[in-house]
Amino acid sequence: MEITWVLAMLAILGFALAAYFAHAWLRLKGVVVELEAKTQAESDFEHKRELMKAEFESLSQRLLNERSKELQTQHHESLGQILKPLATELDAFKKRINEVYEHETRDRVVAGEISSLKALNQKMSEDAVNLTRALKGDNKAAGNWGELVLDQVLSALDS
Repeated sequence: MEITWVLAMLAILGFALAAYFAHAWLRLKGVVVELEAKTQAESDFEHKRELMKAEFESLSQRLLNERSKELQTQHHESLGQILKPLATELDAFKKRINEVYEHETRDRVVAGEISSLKALNQKMSEDAVNLTRALKGDNKAAGNWGELVLDQVLSALDS
């Protein structure tokens, strides 16, 4: 009886151990399933986070580009408003400088002409004095004056 009793106890102990291991196995299986679910949830969360990050970057880039274009347009208009009067003033200044240059050029030309007329007047005065002397009877002076006039006429024709 003792052996039967020992065998019965061993059988009971074997069943108890089998039940314990089955229960532990089920708990381990539950932990594995729970861990897989957490891993999947973390993976889904990471994927959604990456998608949201990419969408945020795309949206922020688009907004930045739009705002940049708006600012560029505003700056262009502002600069145009600032520079337009300056351009007008520069054009007026340029016209004034051209007018002054033209007046100075005309004045220089007129001054040159006046100088030429003075020289011609002086020459004519000298010629008139010489002609007066010649006509008053200085034959030698009249001859010299005639030669001089003839020489000038001939050299003017050669030129």
